[in-house]
Amino acid sequence: AAAARLPRTARRAEDFSSLKVADLKEKCKAQGISITTSMKKADLIRELEAAFAKDAPTEGDEEDLKKLTVGQLRERCDSLGLSSAGKKADLAARIEEAAEGDGASDEVEEEEEEEEEEEPLPAKSAKAKKGGKAAAAVPAAFEVDETVEGYFEKEEQWYEAKVLKYLGGGKYNAVWVDDRGKGDEAQTLGPGFIRKRLAHVDRAGPFLAGEAVEGYLEEGQQWHPGIIQENHKDGSFRVLWDEDATEHTLVAKDMKKIAPRLELLDLGPGLRMKATINSIRDFGAFVDVGAVREGLLHMSNIKQTTRPMNAPAFDVGERVTAYFDDDMRWHPGTIDSMNGDGRFNIRWDGGGDDAEVFACEVKGIKLQDERRLPFKVGDRVDVWVAKVEERAGRFSVSMFEGGRRGPTKQRDYSAFESMDPTVSVTGIIRRVLDMGFVVEIQAPTGARETGFVHLSQIRDHRVENVAEYGRVGDEVDVRVLTVDVKGEKMSLSMRPIY
Repeated sequence: AAAARLPRTARRAEDFSSLKVADLKEKCKAQGISITTSMKKADLIRELEAAFAKDAPTEGDEEDLKKLTVGQLRERCDSLGLSSAGKKADLAARIEEAAEGDGASDEVEEEEEEEEEEEPLPAKSAKAKKGGKAAAAVPAAFEVDETVEGYFEKEEQWYEAKVLKYLGGGKYNAVWVDDRGKGDEAQTLGPGFIRKRLAHVDRAGPFLAGEAVEGYLEEGQQWHPGIIQENHKDGSFRVLWDEDATEHTLVAKDMKKIAPRLELLDLGPGLRMKATINSIRDFGAFVDVGAVREGLLHMSNIKQTTRPMNAPAFDVGERVTAYFDDDMRWHPGTIDSMNGDGRFNIRWDGGGDDAEVFACEVKGIKLQDERRLPFKVGDRVDVWVAKVEERAGRFSVSMFEGGRRGPTKQRDYSAFESMDPTVSVTGIIRRVLDMGFVVEIQAPTGARETGFVHLSQIRDHRVENVAEYGRVGDEVDVRVLTVDVKGEKMSLSMRPIY
């Protein structure tokens, strides 16, 4: 609802005489009262009392919270013992929830007030916490005179500000560096409204309180923007989300710093960077290193993993091809979860997040690539820039130090040289490319290797779309046309001999 009846505690008078002049000025600004340097304490108190009396709703009135300023909403939250962190919508929502809960007890409270004089409200402790225990003091994330970025709610923009004083509880007094249109008076910037300057963030350095980050939540498998509020010194961090002003505890591997995007000319071979795995393909992965575009982590530049003896046959997130009984064909997909009965749940490609999941036995599942990947989508890994092509607008990275290419396994095709080019053998499609298929076959000696079926060798007629003639995991009949042992390659054909 746009309007809400405030709880009775928010309508009680406040004793302004006990406050200091600086605090009175802060309250005046929060209430939207214009003040001048010539105003004395008595003048400030008079203005506040007049505004309070005018602003306080009478019994039965409803108040439109949308008309209140952020400062007024925070004052109401403080008086109700509610959190004053977050944006305007968050503050209004908290007050409305409190109003709904308070309405049910108003009648009882009014009867009690008729019998006894109302007691003054106790002062709200900044360290009050659920359960009655005092919360540990939040250490300052910013130093006095440090230039930071503050959120100016009127324009919904971040601007540079200078820190004047730490008020405790994650709140700071600060002034705008460029005060045009913002006022030259000191502002109170609370949690979520103050952060380190993005342009000065040390990308490769440790995470610091006050830095803007993106945090990865496994349950939604998404990245969310927020600001680090505190380093717990145990490897975890308290992060306040931008979206709903709620807090979450994260570890370093689930965070990445928010900073201006790097141009390709800022990258150079051998530069070490942190990369987030954005997507995985048959030929490798696309990663985000904080540049203006994604980088390619080719399969040849990915470190191999050593698998423990007691590890399951497949890991969650691995790319596989699995046999689907209903159509008796092999289909590409991803291991979604382990079923608990020795089977694995497969999420087929092409269905998105809503794709159905099917249980498959181990014997009906094969890895799409012989090499297991040491990461999954969303993971953070160390990489080195391998190559930058500015004109083409692309770059590649490597998991091997310095950006060098990883060691390649020598492939032996000698066992396939003697195979009769007129005899077909059964192979399995491992990759589908624009120009043809990569098919794995077995030699009479038992050796297995892959060869290439060019689109001209798929059918007797012209082939426009390779994908129409086979999918990853499909079994196909092929013939060995040529074998180049030195070049480590083999040409195959799916065309029959008449």
